[in-house]
Amino acid sequence: MPPQPYSISRTIRREIFVKLATMAAFPRFQGAWVLFYRDRHINQFGLLQGDSIVWWKAGLGIAVATVAGFVVMRVLNTEKKIVYHISFLAHLTASLLQV
Repeated sequence: MPPQPYSISRTIRREIFVKLATMAAFPRFQGAWVLFYRDRHINQFGLLQGDSIVWWKAGLGIAVATVAGFVVMRVLNTEKKIVYHISFLAHLTASLLQV
């Protein structure tokens, strides 16, 4: 598929020339232009794959990181000795690295 859909059967619009001139002026942003295509579907981006186990692992990883963040925030807000905080964080980090 060409970078900009074009057909000789329809009238030429100014929009295609503006897009081509912008892409020529800013070549580093050509990857971002795929977001503005009207004829593309999210399945063509390769974001949705048939392997849903990867998405489950990513979701569980984010959930574990969120819970760990709340636990660390809770521990650091208590008024206990700093030694307890350091030992708890070391234990928490070691347990997260084992997963």
